[in-house]
Amino acid sequence: MKNKWLILIITLICLTVCGYSQVTWEKKTDIPIPISKAKASVVKDKIYIMGGVTPSFRGFSTANFEYDPKNDSWTKKEDMPTGRTNYAIATVGDKIYLIGGDPFLNKVEVYDPITNMWDTVRSMPSKRQHVSCAVLDNKIYVIGGLEDICCPPFPERCNWEKCAVISNKNQVYDPKTDTWKNLSPMPTPRHGLDMVSIHGKIYVIGGMGDKSSMWTPLSIVEAYDPSTDTWSKQQVLPIPRDGYAYSVQNDKIYVFGGWIAEKKQSDDILIYNIDLNSWTISSKIPYKTGACAYATIGEKIYLFGGDNEDYTEIYSKVYAGTLGLIK
Repeated sequence: MKNKWLILIITLICLTVCGYSQVTWEKKTDIPIPISKAKASVVKDKIYIMGGVTPSFRGFSTANFEYDPKNDSWTKKEDMPTGRTNYAIATVGDKIYLIGGDPFLNKVEVYDPITNMWDTVRSMPSKRQHVSCAVLDNKIYVIGGLEDICCPPFPERCNWEKCAVISNKNQVYDPKTDTWKNLSPMPTPRHGLDMVSIHGKIYVIGGMGDKSSMWTPLSIVEAYDPSTDTWSKQQVLPIPRDGYAYSVQNDKIYVFGGWIAEKKQSDDILIYNIDLNSWTISSKIPYKTGACAYATIGEKIYLFGGDNEDYTEIYSKVYAGTLGLIK
């Protein structure tokens, strides 16, 4: 009996301090086509899935699909002007910005879901792919990635280990003035990263690239403060990873799945408590995947497609997870 009470007390402490979350998952209608390495963005409670690669890979996809969570339905929208993958995506106002991406682009294209039309704005100063971004105060911060390679934009024709340069660039785009500015570089160069903006800071989490291999997942977490143009180290991930999904709920960052090694994925969920600067491991996602598109609306995270562990299958699966965080 004493052991049962001890277990109960420990569980209650964990629920209070660690912020444990039980995520409830629901299967949704599949994407019209299997797709991986696409990106997603939200405008007026609808999700737009763009770009990526498909099983019949012949160049990069220009597909643009609108998903309506309320009706669990898909609508084909105007194709992207430029097919791309591994790019950065951001919503500012009611417009979606697509920045850089494979095959080593600096082109920036803007989609207006209201008019279903595309436009082009000022290019990013550097050509980068495997890149990510975050939005703060209606400005888009584009950080890290790969740049300056010496071979064609197709991995099978190139020795990436010798040609690719892992970037530490930190550049900000202001849609209001259509201008770019160079900022303090990221302390740890990396690609395949992702980042979260919260409480006036940008948290760069995981990614790939160390001295052993450019494909090695990282556990490093660094925070950028635009108000001082400075970086700080944060608590590292308990398990290194890249190609994951994320969501922010109740001042906590959820990290879903992704690769933890070459051809090895995780299906766990990590939770970062910003106030405590600590990570905990929570429940599972419904399927192992990496490079899936994802988006958050309210308390729900949506996962779209992605790759399997050994890159032999591309998914069309869609799941919605309700994030029931206990404060």
